[in-house]
Amino acid sequence: MAVYDSASYMDPRLDQLVVYTAVLEHLLKQKIHYEEERDMELLRLERFKCEGANEYRLHVQEQVVKKVQAMLPSIVFKVRNEYDKLDRFLHAQEALKLLNAKLFEKGLELLRACEDDLKRTL
Repeated sequence: MAVYDSASYMDPRLDQLVVYTAVLEHLLKQKIHYEEERDMELLRLERFKCEGANEYRLHVQEQVVKKVQAMLPSIVFKVRNEYDKLDRFLHAQEALKLLNAKLFEKGLELLRACEDDLKRTL
């Protein structure tokens, strides 16, 4: 029979909080990456235009920009969904603050970061 001490036993709600936080962090990083990629490809397109690149080169670069931009709406949708999920969870499970204040605060900070990032997206 296994014996759990307080250090090794973890409330399943804390596990859930860890998962929600990790998923949202990953999606936020992915969103930021694609926004940076889009900006970089747009700058490259502008540079090609200024340098007088041929039509084919411009067309290819425009397609690259479109593909990167096409990734963003689905990622923003996922970020919003996971944001809502974590927000509801933290409000419903405020008692978790007593179990692990550091993890709970990390979730709140992530929500604030996502909120700020999503405001810039609009």
